[in-house]
Amino acid sequence: MKQFLAPFALVLTLAILAGCATDKSGLSGFKAELLKIERDGHGAATATWQIVNPNVATYNVAESSHKIFVNGRYLGRAVTKEPTGVPRQTNVTQSAPIAMERDGAAILDAAGNSGAYRIESSLLLLIYSTTTEKFSVTNAGTVRITGK
Repeated sequence: MKQFLAPFALVLTLAILAGCATDKSGLSGFKAELLKIERDGHGAATATWQIVNPNVATYNVAESSHKIFVNGRYLGRAVTKEPTGVPRQTNVTQSAPIAMERDGAAILDAAGNSGAYRIESSLLLLIYSTTTEKFSVTNAGTVRITGK
């Protein structure tokens, strides 16, 4: 009987520990993707991104902040404080001005019409009606740069 209990206890312990290692937030695949950067000709720019929700639950983003890097250089930060619902298995598009670094225009000039981007997003999710949870995610790809 002891020979049976030892392997059973080991399997049970491993199953419990594996359950503890799962993503607590349930936000698997939830991310922000930079779609485009629009320049206005006066040294300012606007970022447009989409929040991707592949999950089966709807989430409410109370506000978001995105650090944007183009071709490995820090361009600036785009922030939106407009609450946005992100329905299940849907993408929601948002835009905001970029508070660019001093050399931001030069970074965009060097990039031309497109560049490699990295976006470090901090999303404040509204849970129930008053509780919030901060969720951070990083994504990378190629972004289209328009205007001038």
